[in-house]
Amino acid sequence: MKIIKKPYVEIFFASLMLFSSCNGEQLFQENEFETFTKVSYKEMMYNLKNDIDSVVLESKPESISLENYKIKLLNGELEMSEKQINKISFFSEKLSNYGKFLAQKNNIDIDVNNKSSTIALGGLYSPEDNMETKYKKLKINSEESLQSRMNPWLECALIALGADALWALGGSAASAWTAAAMTRAFTAVAKRFLGPIGVAIAIVSFGICMAGNADNS
Repeated sequence: MKIIKKPYVEIFFASLMLFSSCNGEQLFQENEFETFTKVSYKEMMYNLKNDIDSVVLESKPESISLENYKIKLLNGELEMSEKQINKISFFSEKLSNYGKFLAQKNNIDIDVNNKSSTIALGGLYSPEDNMETKYKKLKINSEESLQSRMNPWLECALIALGADALWALGGSAASAWTAAAMTRAFTAVAKRFLGPIGVAIAIVSFGICMAGNADNS
């Protein structure tokens, strides 16, 4: 019988533990989101909003409201510190992982290695949403048309992104945004100056607004 020397045994078990740890974490994330409910999703979004708000408030001037300050950050009119950016990046990791899970489970055509995209997808769709019909498209030709045809998700986009978003997320020939198209459109507007951090700030405001509309309906 061939005897395996102790150093090789130790290396083998160390490698096995590392492999199990990495795969265990992945399985934990998958199992967590497989059993995700609308309640747990909403809890994640509210917790993230509170975390982001606490970071943004560190630099918010007293003369401006929190929501208006966020819009100015998204538009590049004001800046945050690198420390603030790193904090929000850390806090938004779970939402990004949820977005990856949605993309892989539903074969959504986005880059799962792009954090801006995964954060946006995760914030746009809660569990049990119909991902192909949730966001109806409207043909917007003027401000008057916009005001007369405003619907709940466009109102939430206005709150989260400002007026510029409504023109980017306006109409086309299709009746509804596909999940991939909506994710790309929202990401393109929100990431202009802050990258995935801008997407995180905007998508949480948008998601909380949508949740409030759902509660009131």
